[in-house]
Amino acid sequence: MKNTNINNELKYCQYCRKSSEDKEKQAASIPDQVSECEKATLSNTLNVKMKLSEARSAYKPHNRPEFDRMIEAIRQKKINAILVWHPNRLCRNPEEGGMLVQMLQDGLIKEIRTTAGDVYTQDSDHLILQIHFGMANQYSRDISRNVRRGLVYKAERGEYTKPAPLGYEGYGDVKSRLIRPNSFEAPLIVEAYELAKTRRYSLANIRDYLKSKNLKTKRGKEVSKSHLYRILNH
Repeated sequence: MKNTNINNELKYCQYCRKSSEDKEKQAASIPDQVSECEKATLSNTLNVKMKLSEARSAYKPHNRPEFDRMIEAIRQKKINAILVWHPNRLCRNPEEGGMLVQMLQDGLIKEIRTTAGDVYTQDSDHLILQIHFGMANQYSRDISRNVRRGLVYKAERGEYTKPAPLGYEGYGDVKSRLIRPNSFEAPLIVEAYELAKTRRYSLANIRDYLKSKNLKTKRGKEVSKSHLYRILNH
């Protein structure tokens, strides 16, 4: 619903979120969301008290520090309204969606406003807002299922589902993720296993040996003890 009324008693939190996961490519970037919020603030003369942004997934609750800061500020009555690019920026899970709707019904949140001009108040129809939250949650669930299904298909085809680990290299089609032993790395990893089997060398000793052989991680860094421990205990 549309509402352009100005209420000087409303104290807004501008909240922008972009998931850190690639599956949210359709969402506007944080700078774009900020820009749209600033335009809405100027055109509607909004009293923005807080500006929060974060790159976190909203699929699971209790995963967003800045969102939690906003909720705490609402409870402490430092703010009582939210400005957001789209309702799906606020949540993609039923728990936090229900909490926001309840706070709106209780009057702790006086208004949730989108940059498109949609406004939700204590007296407005909350069904549309709940539908937005529900659609966002279902979208995330569908994506999650599709990703899991894709990983199963890859495994059934004998493909590796991650980038090649240390000791291996990828080959063939980039999307197929086929791997094979790397001619330089693999023999050194085998030597590390053999040294560990003797129980005469500490993890630090083996790491220093690999360092002397100039073995690097896939990112070109020295192999850490924690990385080596994961390899030897795989």
